[in-house]
Amino acid sequence: MRLPRTYPIYAGNYKASLATLEEYFKGFQNLQLVGRYGAFKYNNQDHSLLMGILAAENVITPGKHNLWNVNSDSEYVEEAEAETPTTVAAVSRKSRRRQAIATLRQFGGYLLTGGSATVVDVLVFSLLTQAGIWYVYALGISYFLGLSTNFWLSRRFVFGIYWRNWLMQYGVFATVALNSLLANLGLLQLLINELGWSPTPARLVSAACVALISFTGHKLYSFSSGDRISSWES
Repeated sequence: MRLPRTYPIYAGNYKASLATLEEYFKGFQNLQLVGRYGAFKYNNQDHSLLMGILAAENVITPGKHNLWNVNSDSEYVEEAEAETPTTVAAVSRKSRRRQAIATLRQFGGYLLTGGSATVVDVLVFSLLTQAGIWYVYALGISYFLGLSTNFWLSRRFVFGIYWRNWLMQYGVFATVALNSLLANLGLLQLLINELGWSPTPARLVSAACVALISFTGHKLYSFSSGDRISSWES
């Protein structure tokens, strides 16, 4: 059956949904999924041809090849290799390295968006106070605008996770940000009052620690996907 618009579109946490389907289809002994549309992979022509050849060999020798390994993680696969504990371990290590690099890049992007939001916060606060607005009101307005800027930039350029209910996602983001602020204040108190640090190095250390805490919290909650979105929104 010829179908239009069959390119796979990768969005959100599609890998989790794809893994669920893959596990389900394993229950069918006489079914093999090949090609872009069958395996939901952005295959080149040679990838799809290779999957067809391996599928034919699976008909002769059932279970000989795992077709899901072809073009996995956007790798260019020239030939199929037998799965051994050594090759599986190597692939696992490579996957972990890639995931770590991706996380580091994401964290770097988060620091940039946080810095941009801080600039907005400080600039708005300065303008409002110069305009004669009471500093408490100015702080509330500037903090809200900085928080909103951080949310928009992080969602758009860092995590790329869009909940169906953006207002709820914003509320979770604000909650995580507030907890990070409280953690920052608590850590400053500990370093300065209990350990006797001077304010400047204490501020630097607390900022670094809270940046990691905030990034982790947003990754786990504010920009989670899949089942966690459903549980929050239900």
